[in-house]
Amino acid sequence: MGCTSIGPFQEDSRSAVNQMSFFASEERQLDALIKQIWDIEEPQSCSLIRPEDKEAEKTVLATLKQTADGYTVGLPWKSVAPPLRNNFTMALTRLEGTERKLARQPEIARAYQEVISSYEQKGYIREVQTESHETGQVWYLFIFP
Repeated sequence: MGCTSIGPFQEDSRSAVNQMSFFASEERQLDALIKQIWDIEEPQSCSLIRPEDKEAEKTVLATLKQTADGYTVGLPWKSVAPPLRNNFTMALTRLEGTERKLARQPEIARAYQEVISSYEQKGYIREVQTESHETGQVWYLFIFP
C-alpha cells in the first residue's frame, strides 16, 4: 500500500511547468518487491548432465595419473562409434582439386609437399592407391594446404 502524487510542479515563476510523480510505500513491501526481482533475475543452479558426459567424466577420473612431467589421462571415446561410410570417391575428388590449385601456386605446393613428407616419415599418414579396396569401416581424411 502506498500513495502517489501526480501533477504540475513549478519552482518559481520563471521556470516551465513540469509533470512530476512520486510514489511512497511501506519498506516491507519494497523489500519484498526487490527480493522478487532478484529471485527472477538469479539463475537457478541445476544439474543437466547428459549420460555421455557422465561416461566421459568416469573415463577421465579412472585413467587420471600424475607423472614426472605432469598428468596423463585416457581419452573419453564414445563406447558406440557412429557408422562410417566409405568416402574414397569424395576424398579423391578433393585431392584432385587440391592438386590443380597447387599447380598454380608452386611455393605453396613445395611447403605442402614438405609437410606431407614429414607426416609420412612419422607414420601419421600413408598413401592410398586408387585400386585399394579397404575392408571394414573406412573414412578418408582430406588434407588441405
